[in-house]
Parts: sequence; structure tokens; C-alpha cells
Amino acid sequence: MRIGIDFGTSYSAAAGVVDGTLVHVPFGDQSQFRTAAYFPRELPEGEDFELTAALEDEVLTLVRASKRDQERQLRDHRQRLAEAARPGSQANRLAIPEPVVQSDEALTQQAVNTIRRRWLQEQHAREITARDSLSSAQFGEGAIDAYIDDPRGRLFQSPKSMIGFRLLPGVQEVVQTVLTSILSHIRITAQQHLGHDVDSAVVGRPVHFKSSMGAAGDQQALEILREAATAAGFDHIDFMYEPEAAALDYHLRAPDRHVVLVVDIGGGTCDLCLAQAGGAQDFVPLQSWGDATGGSDVDYWLNLLRFMGHFGRNIGTSPNHIYSEAAMVSDVVRQATFKGYDFRDYAPPYRERLLALQADANTVRMARAAEQLKIHLSTQPEGAASLDYIEAGLGATAEQADLAASASFFITRLDRLLETVQSAPLPQPSRILLTGGGSSAPYVAQAVQARYPGVALVRGEPSLAIVSGLAKAASL
Repeated sequence: MRIGIDFGTSYSAAAGVVDGTLVHVPFGDQSQFRTAAYFPRELPEGEDFELTAALEDEVLTLVRASKRDQERQLRDHRQRLAEAARPGSQANRLAIPEPVVQSDEALTQQAVNTIRRRWLQEQHAREITARDSLSSAQFGEGAIDAYIDDPRGRLFQSPKSMIGFRLLPGVQEVVQTVLTSILSHIRITAQQHLGHDVDSAVVGRPVHFKSSMGAAGDQQALEILREAATAAGFDHIDFMYEPEAAALDYHLRAPDRHVVLVVDIGGGTCDLCLAQAGGAQDFVPLQSWGDATGGSDVDYWLNLLRFMGHFGRNIGTSPNHIYSEAAMVSDVVRQATFKGYDFRDYAPPYRERLLALQADANTVRMARAAEQLKIHLSTQPEGAASLDYIEAGLGATAEQADLAASASFFITRLDRLLETVQSAPLPQPSRILLTGGGSSAPYVAQAVQARYPGVALVRGEPSLAIVSGLAKAASL
């Protein structure tokens, strides 16, 4: 049997068409599950790392490379200043930024941190692929709960957000294993519920994956997903743009012919599809656009703006990057880096709070609290989250204005996409379908209506429109 799989950044779902009827696969008592996996196995921690002679040589090599980069930046700076000083030059010397020059000690520490992160990744790659770890994996919200109960294991949240980036040696093996385990979980659960052998699937994909490599990142992500699906027992995999799948589902339910713009707001990406849909005529997708920002970016900024101030962000001389690393819970490298910092010399109360944030699974607890606060603020004027696990009586509060500020970066990117659609030499929509888990946020509808003030908004099923379209495509 061929099914549809919405393998999302934040949540995943599956569905199939059985005897002409669309059937959504339940995961527990829900029709989707959080894209997270927990492996209950004790793994090496940062304090186990030791610099060997070979690693010290690598540190020296990195330091020399960094010093060469600094010298090049200084030469470029002097050259720009000289050009600005020439008669008739329009350049402003004061506007030329001073290059950042780090001490040898800082460069060495930076190099040691780089080597340490790579060592952790290699150690985890060996451990996480062990068969006993795979067989006892847990998924969804249960994975996060299990990690909070026993943080000695390893939690992977939103692995889809990693596969478009350059992956260091050993990391791709880990990610591949995690993806395989999640896709195996989906296939086996679907088989049990649908009562058919599931051997192929139409898998949703964003127009663009989160990536540092452009088109090459998209290609790498698809290859990793295809290999993981094959290892999970799928004989054949096809990919379909996620907003196009939602547009197909809409087409099969719309009685009259018109042009629709699908605005799909996911956890990690924002995708648009313009299509001719509805009526007895064939579905005609016209074009799709995408941007690698989504609801998880709003979570991240709300975390920084309303939670991290309790830990010293923007107060005193604490470098802001430590708070970014703490908030990026889906990035295993940044999480390992944050947990390796020594905060014992920080002033109270931030010292004690940062040490508590490093402990156990507290960065994950706080990230989940930020997400829940975001959802709450989508319908309520204000909200609060307890941080009792950090310090008795500590909590974060926020209002809808804080949510708007946290969403501003994402909304700017969404508006650019909408502007691109408006300027495209294509028919303009008479209706706009909002779908995806993040589409119910008030700032999404406001941004869309600002660009299309006279166009009717249609609310789709936010969580299941994509997987419904994928399942219907799989049945054709």
C-alpha cells in the first residue's frame, strides 16, 4: 500500500486511502505526533573530553588559520581606509567597521571548543547507532517526557531542520539513524492501523529546506530522506511540495473553479502555492515558493525576549551567543556547547540560574514552555510560564505585543514571499487558504490580508491538510 507522510519539522502525520475513504493514522490518541525521538542510553558528556597530542596539533592548525583570517581582515581594513582617504572618494571612513581582533588565548579556546564539539558528535554517532538503543526508542511528546525523566539518554527534536546543512563526519550517520527510526515508527504504525502492508509513500517536502548550501542543501536533504526511508522499509518514495499537497486536498473539495493561493505555515518553513483548483477540471499547480522560516523561529525569539532575560541576556557583559545556544534545542551541537560553559564566575542570581539551565533537560523544558506560551498568546492577551525548575517562584510573562515582536523576523520573510507572488506574471488568487500548524496565529492572517485586502481567506484544517493531500496523491 502507498500512503502519504507529512514529515514535518515540528509534527509528523500519515494517512492512506482505504476503499476510497481517507483514513488518518492515529499516533496514540492524536492524528499527528511531535517529530522527536529519544534514545535511552547514557552518552559521553563534555567533561569526558581530553586533548590528546594529535588533537592539540589540530587546535594549533585551527588557531593558525584563524590568525591568517584576522591578518587578511586587517589588511582589507587598512586598504579600505586608504581608499576612503583619497581625494574625491565618496567613502565615509567613520562608516568602515573596525575588524574584530581576538587574542591568541581566545582563538585557542575557540579552536578547543570546535574540536570538542566534533569529538562529542563522533562519540554520540557510535553510541546512538547501537541496536539496543534503537529498539527502545520513544517518539513524540513521550520522547520529551522521557528525556526530562532521564536526561542521560539522547533527545533529537526536529531532525528535519538539520539535513540541509553541511554535516561534520559522524553527524550524518546519527541523523540518518534518527530519521530511519522515525520513518520506521510511521510505517509500522500505519500498517497496524490500516491493515495493509505499507511499502511505498508520497512524502511531503518544503519548497526549500533550512540550509546553508542553497540548492545543494535541498538536494542533500532529499537524498538523506530517501536513504532513511529505504532503510525504514519503504521500497519506493516520491516527494511532493507540501503546499501543493494542501492545494490538491482543497481542489478535491472545492465545487467551483478558481485560483487559490495556499499559505502553509509550518514549524520550520513557510511555503506558498498558487494553483487553479476546484470544479470538474484537473488540478493545475502554477508555481510554489518557500522560505526556511516558520513557527519554531517565533518560539526561539520568544524564548530569547521573554525568558532569557532572567538568565542575564542583555545585562552586563554576558555574551549573547550563549543564550542563543541554550534556546536552539533542535541543534545538538549548540546544546552540547552551551552545556560545556563554565558559569561559576558569573554574578548571582545569573550564575545559579545558568547552572540550573545547564542541568538535566531544562533547556528543553524552557523551549517547550516558550512554544506553549506562543500558542496561548495567539488567542489570549497575556500569559505566563513557570520556571520553578530553575528557581522557586521564578516565571516568565508575555503579552501579545511580545508575540508580535517575536514574530517580526518571520513576518518580514512571509511578506517578501507574498510580494513575490503578487509580482509574478501569473493569475492572482480569488481565495487564500491558510493551513499548517502556525497558520492560526493572528499575525499570519494580518500579514496576508495586508497584501491581499480584498481576497477571501479560507481556513483549512491546520494540521492535516497536507497529509490529506499527500494521501490522495498516493492513491491516484
